Amino acid sequence: MGMKNRFQEAIQNVQRQRHLARRSVAMVLVLAMLTAMSVSWRLHQDGIALAADDTRYYCGKEEHKHTDDCYIEGTEPICGYEEGEIVEETMDLADDAGDGDSSAADWDEAGSEPESEPATQEEPEPEVMLHHHTADCYEEEEVLTCGIESDHVHQDYCYDQETGELLCTEHEHTDDCYTLEKVLVCGQEEGEPEKTDDGAALYDVDENSAEESDSAEESETVADPEPEQEATKPETDDEIDTGYTVHHHTAECYGKVLICGKEEHEHTAACLVNPNAEIDAEYDAKTPDRTSVDWAQDMVLVARSQLGYTESKADVDEDGNGYTMYADQYYKDKPMVYADWDSTFVAYCLYHAGVPQDIIPQYASISALRGELARMNSEYYTDDPQEFASILPGDIVMYKNAEGRETIGVVSDAAVDEETDLTTALTVISGDVATGYESDGETTIDQVAEVSVALNDVTSFVSVNAAEGYGVDDLMDDDVAVQDMTQDKLLEALESAVDFGKYLPANGGLKISNTKFVSEPKESYRTVVNIHFEVPQADANGFTGDRYAYKIDLPKDFGLDPDWMNSLLGQDHTLLSGSAKIGNYRFVQKEDGTYAILLKFNQDYLNSKPQIKGDIDFYGEIGTEYGKQDGTIEITFNDNITLNVPKNDITYPADKTNAYDIKTTKSGSYDSKTHQLTYTVTVVSKKGTPGVVKYKDVITGLNGLTLGEPTITVEKCTVTENRTNKDSGWSQAGSTEWETVTDHTLTGTESGEIQGTLPKMETKVSENGLERTHTEYEVTYVYKVSDMKNVNYQLKNKVGVSSSSTDKTLKIEHTDTAKVPLNNEYTITKKAGNYANGKIKWTITLNSNELDITNAVLKDTMVAGSTTISNVFAQAEEIQITPATGWTYVDNDNNPTQDKSEAVGIKFTAPEGQTNTEKYTIVYYTSHEQSDNKYTVNNTATLKHGSVEVTTGPIGKDVNPIYYTKKALQLEVKIEDGKMIIPWESSVDFSNTDKIEKGTRLYDSFVVAGANKEHAMTPEQARAMTVEWVNSKGISYGRLDKASYELTFIKEATTNNDTGITSGTTADLENPNEKIHGYKIEFITDVSRPANATAVRVKYSSTVTASEMHEGDIFRNLFKINDFQRWERWSYIPSFPKITKMDGEDQTGTTTVESEDGTITWKIKIHTDGFLHGSVTIHDDLPAGVVVESVKRQGDNSVITVTPDKEFKGKWNNDILTGIYNKNEKTLEMTLSNVNNLMRNADYVFIIKCRAVSDPNDENAAIVPGQSYEYTNNVSAWFDDTIKIGDASQTQNWSEKDNTPVIEPIGKNVQTDSSGQTLNYTVEINPEGKKLLENSTEGLRVRDTLSVQIHPDYVTLKDDAGQGTPDKVTVSAALVQKSVKLCYATRNAETGKLESTGQEVPGYKMTLDSHVDPEHPERMLYLMEFTALPDDKPMLLTYTYDLVSDIDINYKNRWQKYGYWEQNCIKNTAELEKIGYTTTTKDTRLEFAHAGTSGSVVSTYNLTLKKVAEGDYTTLLPEAVFQLRKYENGEFVDVAGMTYETDSAGTITIQQGKNDGDFKFDTNTLYCLVETEPPKGYALSQTPVYFYFKDDKDSVHTLPTIEGIDQAVDLNSQSKQVYVQNEPNLTSVTVEKKWQNSDGTKLDNPPVNEIKFNLVQLVSSTPPISSSSATVKGAIKSQGTGNAVYTFDGTTPYSEGTVMTLTITYPTAINALQYNNMLIPKIFWNGAEVTPDTEKPDGDYGIVKWTYTCILKAGQNTIGGYIAGYDSSKHVIQEPQYTQPTAPEYTVNKVYGTYTLTAANNWRMVIGNLPRSNLDRTQYYSYKIVETTGGDGYTVTYNTESGVVGGYLVMVNTKTPEQEEPTYELPSTGSPGGTVPYTAGGAAIALAAVLCGYNSRRKRKRGEE
Repeated sequence: MGMKNRFQEAIQNVQRQRHLARRSVAMVLVLAMLTAMSVSWRLHQDGIALAADDTRYYCGKEEHKHTDDCYIEGTEPICGYEEGEIVEETMDLADDAGDGDSSAADWDEAGSEPESEPATQEEPEPEVMLHHHTADCYEEEEVLTCGIESDHVHQDYCYDQETGELLCTEHEHTDDCYTLEKVLVCGQEEGEPEKTDDGAALYDVDENSAEESDSAEESETVADPEPEQEATKPETDDEIDTGYTVHHHTAECYGKVLICGKEEHEHTAACLVNPNAEIDAEYDAKTPDRTSVDWAQDMVLVARSQLGYTESKADVDEDGNGYTMYADQYYKDKPMVYADWDSTFVAYCLYHAGVPQDIIPQYASISALRGELARMNSEYYTDDPQEFASILPGDIVMYKNAEGRETIGVVSDAAVDEETDLTTALTVISGDVATGYESDGETTIDQVAEVSVALNDVTSFVSVNAAEGYGVDDLMDDDVAVQDMTQDKLLEALESAVDFGKYLPANGGLKISNTKFVSEPKESYRTVVNIHFEVPQADANGFTGDRYAYKIDLPKDFGLDPDWMNSLLGQDHTLLSGSAKIGNYRFVQKEDGTYAILLKFNQDYLNSKPQIKGDIDFYGEIGTEYGKQDGTIEITFNDNITLNVPKNDITYPADKTNAYDIKTTKSGSYDSKTHQLTYTVTVVSKKGTPGVVKYKDVITGLNGLTLGEPTITVEKCTVTENRTNKDSGWSQAGSTEWETVTDHTLTGTESGEIQGTLPKMETKVSENGLERTHTEYEVTYVYKVSDMKNVNYQLKNKVGVSSSSTDKTLKIEHTDTAKVPLNNEYTITKKAGNYANGKIKWTITLNSNELDITNAVLKDTMVAGSTTISNVFAQAEEIQITPATGWTYVDNDNNPTQDKSEAVGIKFTAPEGQTNTEKYTIVYYTSHEQSDNKYTVNNTATLKHGSVEVTTGPIGKDVNPIYYTKKALQLEVKIEDGKMIIPWESSVDFSNTDKIEKGTRLYDSFVVAGANKEHAMTPEQARAMTVEWVNSKGISYGRLDKASYELTFIKEATTNNDTGITSGTTADLENPNEKIHGYKIEFITDVSRPANATAVRVKYSSTVTASEMHEGDIFRNLFKINDFQRWERWSYIPSFPKITKMDGEDQTGTTTVESEDGTITWKIKIHTDGFLHGSVTIHDDLPAGVVVESVKRQGDNSVITVTPDKEFKGKWNNDILTGIYNKNEKTLEMTLSNVNNLMRNADYVFIIKCRAVSDPNDENAAIVPGQSYEYTNNVSAWFDDTIKIGDASQTQNWSEKDNTPVIEPIGKNVQTDSSGQTLNYTVEINPEGKKLLENSTEGLRVRDTLSVQIHPDYVTLKDDAGQGTPDKVTVSAALVQKSVKLCYATRNAETGKLESTGQEVPGYKMTLDSHVDPEHPERMLYLMEFTALPDDKPMLLTYTYDLVSDIDINYKNRWQKYGYWEQNCIKNTAELEKIGYTTTTKDTRLEFAHAGTSGSVVSTYNLTLKKVAEGDYTTLLPEAVFQLRKYENGEFVDVAGMTYETDSAGTITIQQGKNDGDFKFDTNTLYCLVETEPPKGYALSQTPVYFYFKDDKDSVHTLPTIEGIDQAVDLNSQSKQVYVQNEPNLTSVTVEKKWQNSDGTKLDNPPVNEIKFNLVQLVSSTPPISSSSATVKGAIKSQGTGNAVYTFDGTTPYSEGTVMTLTITYPTAINALQYNNMLIPKIFWNGAEVTPDTEKPDGDYGIVKWTYTCILKAGQNTIGGYIAGYDSSKHVIQEPQYTQPTAPEYTVNKVYGTYTLTAANNWRMVIGNLPRSNLDRTQYYSYKIVETTGGDGYTVTYNTESGVVGGYLVMVNTKTPEQEEPTYELPSTGSPGGTVPYTAGGAAIALAAVLCGYNSRRKRKRGEE
């Protein structure tokens, strides 16, 4: 029973476990599902991506989660106890029951009672412990020692983003502000009782008692167990026997102190919502579009639209600074969007007003804006208080606000003193203005607001009004040319432009010429319009330059010629003064359809105070409404000008004017049967006629004909036309019926003349002008014609109509002609057909005019070769005469005969009293036999009627001789028993005869002589010869009867190629060894040709012994017919089989191959012989390292893909190719077969395409692009598997092309405008950003040279006037200097193109020059040189040249086009100096067509002097003073009172005085300008500038012949611009940082974003030498040959200022010819000729020596020249000598300043305003750099340790090998702690569920067991 119960209990236990397991598994699975659902839900929530570090969050909080780094260990206890405090938890206190003991029942809240009383135990007396200081009692603490209170920490916005300069003035504590001191932190005195943290005494407890206590606690009966401590209290020491517990502080008592100062925050989707979006959108929408080209006005409008915008209070940084859209749009990222935003507000206004950044830049701080304006040397910025009175609305001002802080804003209004016209106070709109406080009374409300500013508070300003002169051209993004402006922008420009029409004089302001009236496509006047303008000097002085500021409105229907519309509209046209471009104009179509002309003048031109007097010519169109009834034109152009044009000055068509028209047409016909001549004439006038219509018609060419009196009929109808509008054409809508006109006066005479009048033709037009009716007349008259002769007549008839006004001043007229043939001539024609079947077909046609040929006789005469046949009709065969009646044969006496054999002619008859007018056709055949030579059959037919005789003339047809052919049947050649059998075939054409005549002989002879080898017939072959008839397709019609001919075989061979065998020894056919070398066939009877057969064919064979065969042998036969020396020769040259192995380009042997795609190709060529073969088998042994990819037969399109070890197959018609490629064995087996045999004497070429996969010598070595490998392929072939053709091999030195793109360090392209006269160049400099120089103190130098052919190659004139003279036209190039831009660049990842970043490269310098090419005087060189460019940065240089010519001066509107034949007429070369790379663009053949317009002003020649900084033409220098001097009495003297000062653009303009009070220069007098006061900060220039005004009529003054005269410019014949350089007193250095790896390659990710460095000043007592290098490049040539005789390669660097001396010697000759100036070597240095020092011998014999001295400037110096009569045995060019300047010794090194370089500025900065020397020039300064802070682990090197005066300083940080490139991890997505815990938890629970289930199953199985 017990066993049973236990068994049942066990079963129940198992069931309970199973149930519990199932519930556990279910629970786990539920938890797993919940976890998965939570994860899914979490993932569907808004997530924040960690990948993007630039994501904008608007919550104003930093995402942060506290980590251990956020805490430090606390120094103050947080436990709540004092050290040593007695914890009052004794047993007595615990005796809550009051029974005197502390039993378990007293503290056991559960009320459980202890089983026994615990035993009590005494504790020992504790001892108090004394405190001794240890290291733990001290902490190091930073003590602030700088004495400045500040909690400010610099943020990104505290720094200028462009220069890295610190902008804010707040103090930020640095390490230097603190010192470290040890501070006692234990809180106890040395030797006092040890205390706990709460101040209680600490007692020493005996360890033994403690152990006993512990053991007592472990006993089963515990007297008094220690109560459990409260959870909030830390553990205390053991109790003492007093019942007190003493507290000791532990680590838990102190906790951790949060020190990160950050709030925990996790970004959510709400953080992404911009709380300012709506207000930003509202104010952005308020921003107006640009209203005009007035930038200042637009600045005010934009600023006013933003009034009230408020800094955000919802999106702030930790300092409470709010977000603004102005900072946001400038910076595009945080935290800068919280920066001060007064400057970004101004940048916003500049952007939306369209002010280009190259005029006024946009910066986020005042200091950055000032710095860039200073670098640009901006003329629009000033801090001079004297200039503040000129501030106007729209200008930008910097001023002190109410708090004394400098801020910036846009002037919205200005108070102006009425008397002085000066500004006295300003109203300014600024951003970031504190306008009040929030409710807390502390937070300011910062807004865009309008404030009042006194001039005293202004610190500086930028004049937008002055900058406005750049105008429309600069409004467009990226300097888009005006022709690319939208129509809206052009209309805006028109709206604001000043009316220029007032400068058109009333008399002469408008002229038109070459005016003509046209009717297509609509009626109008086409003319050449001349607009003449004259601007008073007072007005011209106030003109605005460089913008389209002026307009001329053209009146309605006064527009542009449609034929020239495309070239007139949509582009700039050039205004020229002489050949100089001084402005532009363009035509604009307005919205109302009228036109206007926009004009702009270059500011440089206006600065010269020119006389603006000129013309604009263009092809125009004038509407007919300007035309009057009398044909004149009257144009009211404007209020001043009304132009009247007489009718005589207008070209009208003869038949119309603007008001009238007339037109007539005429047709005529003749009826030969009725002899009536009929004419019909129409007269039409759609606009009406001015009067009645005069009519006259005259017939000419009667030639004796008699005309009867004509019958005249006149009819008229009225036609209605309509149109949709006044500009559309008329279309006919209907017409009335024709009606007879009776009120005409037309009369006619028998002489063929009709004249009179028709009524005036009226036209009526509806009031709306859309319908009109006009009149049309139709005049018909008929003549009876008589007295006609047997000739053809051609009657010419001319009708004329005209109409005139009453006063005869207006007349319109029109004529038309008609030609009517009257054919009255006997006609006869003859045609010959082909010669066929021995006959010629003849066809005669006569009487096509159907005249009466009664009794006319037709005769035919024929001459065949030399035989005359007079009775042709008697011998004619198959004669047919159509019609068959009206004729009869006649005999020799013209008597009718019925016997055709007697007929010599044909007579035409008619019944009595009737006529025969039939057309006859006579067809017949004549037979002619072929002969051995060609002959001609001529046939002449003659028709005679009375005394009239007409003939056809001889009509010939050739009869060719018998045609025959001879050939070897090559396809049937075969080898039998070691002999070659050659089949032959001869064919004789008998198609043109019906028989072979008796006596015909055929000869065939074998030629054995010279190259012609032995072959012969065997007797057996002779007996097998056949003679048969065949048709044209070679089909046999049976053999000829052998009885009809005799066949003789000839034994001897022919040795003479020109004669044949006519006799010889007869061969013996019975002799089997007989060799037969020919035969003769002679026909002994006539043999008729079977029907359809055309020729006789003879077939036989000859034999060649195999031992006598050689490749290239010739076997020849000759064939002849009859006895004539006319031979057919045929040669047979047998071929032999051959196998050839080639590369893919059909080359044999060893070849060098470069593959583009890694493939290697071989070709196998099999040449078959002349015999039949069924197949060819190829075995190809491939080299190691290649695998076969495909096989292809050349000439077929299909490619067979080859798979290793798998059979492949291809088929082409009956050719079948099979094969297999064994990859392991490296063999390719192929067989080509054909069931009909392979072609003989043919080439089969197989293309085997392989891929190179490894080195042939090491199959484990992969292919390396660019490396060469040798692969050899061997092949063998057999015919029919048995006949070996041969072996072949081919070797390839193969390499795979290295396709790594090679990008040159400089590249160039050019684009032209539609006219081809504007050249826009783009130069890519160092596009890969590589380091090109080593330790250079200068940076990169780029030299750009534009070479222009001075005169065009041709000039084509209009109106077929021929060619002009090209030498009269000069083409020049003008650099658009403001188009020059040098910017950093980056490569577009999508397009691969290098694109500008828009950030200009700072610190570079540019110089300009131009001169005639000394080596090619027909060309002009224009040079730009750029220096101090960064070495390892990609850059884009863009600039524009305008091509101008003076063609309009010489040819005005007479020229049609001019241009160049040669492609390199314009070429541009950019060169990286010292690197050696050049790139050149050559324009295609250029041709310039007349644009339909030309503009010019009176040529005012002037001298423009530009003051520039030395070596930098971009820096223009104002306030330089020059004294005018003139040459008198042998010296230059000052001209009193004549000084000039350079303006703000550094310019002085000299020209002849034009107005009263202007200084008048004497002609033929040499003047010069000498600098007397240098620009501020620059040294005085010693360079004079010479000029004069030449006048051949001036007999008083004479130009001197002194030094300098050759440098002077004649200002009466040309203008010139010169640059005068000044050395600055101050200098600047460009500092650049470069980062590189240890191997010298560029480091892409520097370890820091900024470094600091010291600028060190080096002091010397002598001037330092230039740090710039110089090179010399060019060649001296022989003038005769043009070959270089001495070359300068430009690779050797010298110091700037080095003196080069070049010496050339030559031995003297009799008569001292070497002294002739023509023989002195011409040397050109930098484009200028060098005058040598000449050292001559004493007598006529000796050595003459020429020495040339040249000073090297910085950069590349060019040298060129030539030696006349160069003789290498006499001329000696000595090695040039270079004398370099001496470097000084430096006495002092001192730190000039400390600076910061940042990555944000491309690690490059310019430090300016550095002194070159002290004031008294006793100390001279150079500069170098020393880095003070940078990346750890990097070595620093410098490009110079000796310093530079100014220029380029580079420090290079090179990574040490120990440093590694930073590694990168792909960013994670999703917030930390978001989905990870859920996912991990879910995975763990799911795994637990699986394990539980698995465990349960195992237990269940075991239980079952």
